Amino acid sequence: MSNALTTHSPVLQPSNFQELVGFAKMAAGSDLMPKDYKGKPENIMIAVQMGSELGLAPMQAIQN
Repeated sequence: MSNALTTHSPVLQPSNFQELVGFAKMAAGSDLMPKDYKGKPENIMIAVQMGSELGLAPMQAIQN
């Protein structure tokens, strides 16, 4: 048995501005978004960008 940690790559990982815009619009319409982001794709874009600068995946940035 191996003690190595497995890594996980997020499925939703925008790699350019257009992908981030699409992700933010989709996420803003979701009932699963925290209330501060629901209907606010601009806030999602900023949160995801700030999180990416800290090494966070998009959903980690939104949840934290």
